[in-house]
Amino acid sequence: MWRSGGARIAARGLAPRPPLARSTLRLHVGLRRASARVGRRAVSRHVAQFDRAGDDEAEPARDLLALIDELLEQSGELLSAGSREALRDARERLGQQRANLVVLGEFKRGKSSLINALIGRELLPTGVVPLTSVVTTIGFAATDTLTVSFNDGREEPRPLSELVDYVTEARNPHNRRGVRGAHVTVASDLLRSGLRIVDTPGVGSVHSHNTAAARGFLPRIDAALCVLDVGQPLSEAERDLLVELAQRVPRLFVVVNKADQLSADELRQSREFISGAVEQALSGTGAELFVASARDGQGIAALRGRLRKLGEAEQRGVIIRSAATLAAAGRDPHNRRRR
Repeated sequence: MWRSGGARIAARGLAPRPPLARSTLRLHVGLRRASARVGRRAVSRHVAQFDRAGDDEAEPARDLLALIDELLEQSGELLSAGSREALRDARERLGQQRANLVVLGEFKRGKSSLINALIGRELLPTGVVPLTSVVTTIGFAATDTLTVSFNDGREEPRPLSELVDYVTEARNPHNRRGVRGAHVTVASDLLRSGLRIVDTPGVGSVHSHNTAAARGFLPRIDAALCVLDVGQPLSEAERDLLVELAQRVPRLFVVVNKADQLSADELRQSREFISGAVEQALSGTGAELFVASARDGQGIAALRGRLRKLGEAEQRGVIIRSAATLAAAGRDPHNRRRR
């Protein structure tokens, strides 16, 4: 699989080795052959070093930055335009130690409401119809800010109150404004460590461009939070999304939202069903399951505490692992490049 083979090569590339200039392209060109030889269990042993947090990761982080720089400088046509952009973004995240926690899921699962509950304020627009149409990144700052980036390269600071005008289907239908993304900063303790929460459009709505926007962000995920609906069985599309995320990202959280809509007994049954279905789909990959309600707050404190630990103790590790995967892959970030 893409994650497994790529992570093994990256781990080998970060061990003591000849100078990068003599090894980088050889590492890149041999990836596909090596990927076919390596099993998931062997890969897990080799990438374990990237799953630790602390000062011992400083050296591999520096090595990885150097590796990415050489790939970008020397690889030429070996890297697609999409790969180059994703690697540049990964380099920036690694250098700044700002991990992307990307919130994904089918439309109307309450993703934006859940983010609002985690941050502790009504920041993102919510509604009863598919609403989010543009990827919105939320980071920490002492004051509220909004910067809107456009497909033509422009960036404009705007009042935060205008966020709804750029990121919702109602105010920006079919993204006719040409918005590439919205970048928000707020004074939230959850984000103080540098962790960034990314709200994505719902997958599978009638607006196909929303699905495309969400999937287009996959190569920039360091940790994923997939939101399910407690009242609906795990759909085939959600199962496929979870499988893909488990193969791509170092850390996967599954949040069953809207717990307030069921009785205690119904909630237990739903959790057991979804837990079993997720475990079966991911074959014990290690997703962490939470049950919560953005509406009445149940489960939010536990989830917030886990995400705070991600930001404070695991952030560098997950960035290293996701950046190493991209650096080793050296191909289209969606793994769809045709031979």
